[in-house]
Amino acid sequence: MSCTPPKPNPRCTKKPSKEIKTLTDIIIRYQKECSEKAYQKMRSKIPYDPNHCCNFMHDDLNEILTLKGKNTEEIFLRCVRNTKRHQARIPKKHAEDAVEKLMKNPALYPFSPAPYKNFEELYDQVRAIIGKVENDLEKTGIGNSTIYDTCIRLGWSYSPQIEPKNYVYVHGDLIKSAEAILGDKFSQIKETGRPAILRRKFIEAEKKFEKLPALDIENLLCIYHKDILNVYGIKK
Repeated sequence: MSCTPPKPNPRCTKKPSKEIKTLTDIIIRYQKECSEKAYQKMRSKIPYDPNHCCNFMHDDLNEILTLKGKNTEEIFLRCVRNTKRHQARIPKKHAEDAVEKLMKNPALYPFSPAPYKNFEELYDQVRAIIGKVENDLEKTGIGNSTIYDTCIRLGWSYSPQIEPKNYVYVHGDLIKSAEAILGDKFSQIKETGRPAILRRKFIEAEKKFEKLPALDIENLLCIYHKDILNVYGIKK
């Protein structure tokens, strides 16, 4: 008998705003509402607001840090499957299969010294380990979104922290957001097989992207996906 996935949680994409007319407007709005500084300011007033999509990434990563000292297997499971976010529909059994494989790689254990020099090395290793999960009843793949989210959560726990720097990772609707912004500059890094785009391509398209780290650009592509399509006159 297959598991029945839980109902999906609220999406981390904002409803489009009539006030947003340009990509610059989106970047400024992101800095004002969704940056780490804005998040901390919001937290000082409202300890937790599960319905505010600008909290999702920050809540996710900060919650990982609170797990230090917990059972390694438990932390791995939380890194692979956060049911409050993108992994709400992944059956727990498949996440547990992935965790079983990760447990065989001590170098990757959460809260360890950083096992790799950069995020790309971490991503490639995790993808090689959990990119496909199988059981006796069915076969299912752990997709790019889950691999990426697992890596940013693990990377956040390492010392020093590992996070995307030179590449912005895209998947699902984020690909459409990136295509709209980059136009002819859009290209995935096909030679490596990673669903990633050079951060500098976003800066070439709009200089104000310089103010956003790669992780924040990815978050912006998600939160303001509908606004981005509106700005570029693209019908979803």
